[in-house]
Amino acid sequence: MFRRLSFLLVSLLLISAVRAEPIELTISVSASPLQAWRAMCVDWQIRQWTDAESAYFELRSGGPWRITHPDQSLEEGIIETAQPAERLVYSYLIDDTETRVSIGFSKSETGCDISITHDEFGKGRSGEKLRSELLENWELKLPSLSAYLDRIPGSYLALPYGEATNPAVLLLHDRFGLNRALRDLADSLAQMGYVALAIDMFKGDVTSDMTQAARFLELVNNEESIQTARDGFLFLRDNKQVNRKRIAVWGIGYGGSMAVHLSAQVPEFKYCVNWYGTELPGATQLPRIACPVFAVFANPATNISTPQAENFNQSLTQAGVIVETILVQGYDGFADRAYGTTYSPSAIADALRLTLMRLDRVLKL
Repeated sequence: MFRRLSFLLVSLLLISAVRAEPIELTISVSASPLQAWRAMCVDWQIRQWTDAESAYFELRSGGPWRITHPDQSLEEGIIETAQPAERLVYSYLIDDTETRVSIGFSKSETGCDISITHDEFGKGRSGEKLRSELLENWELKLPSLSAYLDRIPGSYLALPYGEATNPAVLLLHDRFGLNRALRDLADSLAQMGYVALAIDMFKGDVTSDMTQAARFLELVNNEESIQTARDGFLFLRDNKQVNRKRIAVWGIGYGGSMAVHLSAQVPEFKYCVNWYGTELPGATQLPRIACPVFAVFANPATNISTPQAENFNQSLTQAGVIVETILVQGYDGFADRAYGTTYSPSAIADALRLTLMRLDRVLKL
């Protein structure tokens, strides 16, 4: 009897001394490593693919992170390593126990491989229980992350209140990437009853520096941008809250040019809005634009047209496209602070008023 009790005691001691095995998971997505990295540590992107009510990541060694869910449960910890497009390492505090997560991002032929190692769960049955809970948490999260990164990586979706079917607007960013200004525009459109999707054509790159933005334009592949925009259109078309017969595309600067290019390839668009984009499709492509095009350019003297506006209007008119070109007071580049002296809140207000008036008329009536 004594030997049996001794054996049981030793067994329990051994069990309590054994550490739980690490969680090791790998998924492959069609996003870039930078897009995947941002999706896991940028506040607004986390809210795109999780149920998070709020998220905060201070991306420096020793910086805190916290995610709050609708039931007020928390996920939180401390950042150890934050190398964009390469690695994210942080502690994870749960039930007064601190664990550690290491996430690696590597480029693949089709996009990116994400490897996750979650370890340090403690010893014995309590460690195994914690490991089981966290594994279940990852297994619930990863399908949503994969869906976001495979369909609309790095993009921002803003929905109107309720579950009614609504018209939709596909938003295409300027040379600075998908920044706060475009996300704010998407939010404003959602408040007006539009489903708004601002897509990321620069694979996670974003800047407020003109020199870096010029570098983005040197490196970007227009065909890839157009394909990304097309994927955004397909996502909207398949969304249950979208009236697929009432979808518009609206681009600013570089995005304005891409909006016109995309309209030549997607006949289902109801309307195309271009704010001061100047690059046009080839002469054989222009006649394929089936929807009306509304273009906004700027000039300090609004009674005198600019060469950019003239060329845009003439090229589309000659191709048989229904086009309306207007001037607001200011300079092209008025819509983003990053342009510096050409940024103009008054020009934005005028352009918004004129654009929204036409969008409402075409998509809502």
